[in-house]
Amino acid sequence: MSFFSKKSTAQKTPSDIPSDIVNAVNIMGDPAKTRATAYQGAVAQKTVSVPTSSPFLDASQKNEESSAPMEMSSLKKEDSSLLTETPFSTDVAAVASDKERFGNGLRPLFSGNIAFRAAMSAKMRLLIVGGVSALVVIGVAWWYFSRPNSADTAPATDKSAPIEQTSSPASGIVAQELPFSLNTPNYLSLDTETATPESIKKMLDAAGERILSAHVTAPVEFLMTDKNNNPLAFSRLAYLTKITLDPALLSALGETFSLFLSNDNGAMRLGLALTLTDVTAGSPLVVENEVNIPASFQNFLYPGLSVPHSVAFRAGSYGSQVVRYVNIDSDTNFSFDYALRGNMWFIGTSKNTLRSLLDAKR
Repeated sequence: MSFFSKKSTAQKTPSDIPSDIVNAVNIMGDPAKTRATAYQGAVAQKTVSVPTSSPFLDASQKNEESSAPMEMSSLKKEDSSLLTETPFSTDVAAVASDKERFGNGLRPLFSGNIAFRAAMSAKMRLLIVGGVSALVVIGVAWWYFSRPNSADTAPATDKSAPIEQTSSPASGIVAQELPFSLNTPNYLSLDTETATPESIKKMLDAAGERILSAHVTAPVEFLMTDKNNNPLAFSRLAYLTKITLDPALLSALGETFSLFLSNDNGAMRLGLALTLTDVTAGSPLVVENEVNIPASFQNFLYPGLSVPHSVAFRAGSYGSQVVRYVNIDSDTNFSFDYALRGNMWFIGTSKNTLRSLLDAKR
């Protein structure tokens, strides 16, 4: 008889599969308790056939063989203890709860981790949204409080400081601090009891220096008053400055007049705007006495210059206005220019001065 003549055809019983593997297998749809109970029944019913003797064993080995059933019984006890220590929950209530949550499937192995991650994810979203909102609020607040306030940034105006004028094509003013008004007449006050041609000239020279320093090119109008701020009559000015006009012509002039200071290319020039009480009688008197008129104004308009007693005037025009003029000093560009317009008699000590007066009094 050969040892390998016949193959064993005995089928493997459940005991042939290790218990730890059986416990690790999860049968779809079977609760853990059912699987454990079925396996315990199968183990209880199985019979283990162990040969009692063998012709190839000696006496000592037979004695060892006789102790095998006891070891097997102890194995059965160990298998039974392994079955009771299953890693799966046998609690019926827990299984029922799992079925309600997950159906007949398995409980998630990392359900606690998933819940923890979901909570952490919600917290992170809240932190991100809160952080972005805080940044937006801080940015808006910073912009609001850091933006310039028009009321705070507006420069304070000093009412006592001279007004800064801007350039205008009509007035020809360069942007400078203006010491006098260009829109309304300014006032020059003098003491009629002590005034002399020299003191009046000094007062006018001081006002002219301020105009030249401000680079004002438009004529500046002045009204002369006494120390009580009463308007000064032209006849009184003629007396104080020693203007020697023909008495008939002086009588034809009104008491109201204006004096102008004009910047003619960096040189200060004087101008007068006189009124005629009777145009019909006054205009012919001006034309009749024009040859002597420049010499009559020498002390007031041309101090320090030599003016002939008799001069010949020439005719000219400025636009539609007829102008009469005569040169007084070619080196210093002094002349006597005048024009009659209505009841007004305009006089200038240069061509540009008279033209600026005609423009200012249109």
